[in-house]
Amino acid sequence: MIGARAALSVSPVAGAESQAKAMEAIAALSAARTAIVACHAELQKDHRRMGWGTYAVGPVDKPDHEWERPEGPPVGRLRVAS
Repeated sequence: MIGARAALSVSPVAGAESQAKAMEAIAALSAARTAIVACHAELQKDHRRMGWGTYAVGPVDKPDHEWERPEGPPVGRLRVAS
């Protein structure tokens, strides 16, 4: 929004309220994502405490905690879609 406003030479005052609402919505989405990740981690702990086995398997290298992600650049290459 800021880049478009500057490119169109529109006053910074124009759209200030809508820009603030957009930033508020983005912050709320971020908080919701954090809560869902925490909920998933708690459910995973409960599942293990109850002694239930694995019923569905996803990627084997999925970290248990977000801070255990491997360091380094992403693996893979982008290609042009035709």
